[in-house]
Amino acid sequence: MFLSMIEYAIPKPLPFMRLGIANMGIMLALYVLPIRQVLFLTLVKVLLQALISGTFFSYIFIFSFFGSFASVFTMILCKNLFKSKISFLGICLSGALANNLCQILLSYLMIFRSSTSYIAPILLISGFISSIVLGIFTQNFAKKSIWYDSLLKDKKINTQTENISFNQKNEFNLAKSKKFNSKKFVKNLFSSFMLLLSIVFFSLLLPSGKLLFSIGSLKITQDAFLLGLRRGLILILSVYFSKFIILFLPPLKGKFGCFVNLIFIYFNKLSSFSDKTENSKGEKLLKKLDNHFLKVYNSDIR
Repeated sequence: MFLSMIEYAIPKPLPFMRLGIANMGIMLALYVLPIRQVLFLTLVKVLLQALISGTFFSYIFIFSFFGSFASVFTMILCKNLFKSKISFLGICLSGALANNLCQILLSYLMIFRSSTSYIAPILLISGFISSIVLGIFTQNFAKKSIWYDSLLKDKKINTQTENISFNQKNEFNLAKSKKFNSKKFVKNLFSSFMLLLSIVFFSLLLPSGKLLFSIGSLKITQDAFLLGLRRGLILILSVYFSKFIILFLPPLKGKFGCFVNLIFIYFNKLSSFSDKTENSKGEKLLKKLDNHFLKVYNSDIR
C-alpha cells in the first residue's frame, strides 16, 4: 500500500500508466509465498491502488487488473522456468513487458484503436527504464536485507510446527515501546517536508488549470499545485498514521487480530533500520509472532 501511494504521488503523462513500484512486494513474495498467496497479494495490490487513486469504477482499473495479472503470471513462469538462473532484474523486465503488452492490447480494443501506435512506444520505453531501476533496487534490497534473508531461511527450515507460546499483549507492547527522540523527530519532519516539495515539483511539470505565476520556463498552475500538494500530504500523513497506530493500537485477538498485529510489527521493523549486528528483543518478538500466527492458522485449517 505504501509503495502504491508513492506511485500515485508521481505524475504520469497517461492516467493508466504504471511505473510498477508496488511490484517490488510481488517480486519478493515469489520466493517466500506459495503461488496462490502471490496471486492473492496481487489482487490486494490492484484493489488498494484503485482505492488510493480513486479509479475503482473506471477503465483504468480494468487496465491495472489485467496488466497486473499478466505481469505476475509471467514473473511466476520465468521464475519457475529459469529458477536460480534469473535475477530480480530479469523477472522485473519480463513482468513489465507483459504488463505493457496487455495494456497496449486493451488500449487498442477499448479506447484508442489505431492511435495506439502513438502510445505504445511511450509505454514500452518507460516500462523498460522503470523496470531496470526497480529490478536493480529489488535485487540490492534482497541481497542486503536481514529481514528478507530471515524469511528465506524460515521457509527452508519450515518452522510451522514449532510450538512457541507467549503473552501477545506484553510482547506487542514491548515492540511498540519507544522513547521519544527529538532529533529523530525533527529529522523526520524535514524529510517529510522535502518529500512534499519534490512531489509538488514533479506535479508542476504537467501544468493544468489557472496560471498563477512562472519561474523561468516552469509554469506554476493552480490545479497541478493542488494535485501535488494533495498527493504528497496523503502519502506523508499515511506514514505518520501507521506509526501512530503502532504506538497506540492495543493488540488484537484471534486469527485476524494476530494477522493485523503482524502487519504493524513488520512495518515497525522495516521502518526502524536497525543495525545488522543487533540481537534485539524485537527480533525475538517477530519470530514468536510469526510462529504464533502460523500455529493459529494451521489449527484453523485442521
